[in-house]
Amino acid sequence: MLAKWAEDERQEKIKAEQRRQKMLEHRQLCQKLDVQRHKQLIADKVCLSVSLSVSVYVSVCLSVCLCLCLCLMYVALRAISDTATV
Repeated sequence: MLAKWAEDERQEKIKAEQRRQKMLEHRQLCQKLDVQRHKQLIADKVCLSVSLSVSVYVSVCLSVCLCLCLCLMYVALRAISDTATV
């Protein structure tokens, strides 16, 4: 009976160690995934920041081009109206 009790105790220790190992592996995997998600989040923020910067730059360039076109049209119309009145 004592031998059976000792064997059961040994098996329980082995199972407990296996559970601890699985929990440790799971914890390490979760930490690795957290690090990957964090890196991806940072990369996404950088890409978003760059794309926003580019879109702002393009918007400013288009606004400047539009202003220049309007100014040139105004000058051309002004020149036409000045020649028509002379």
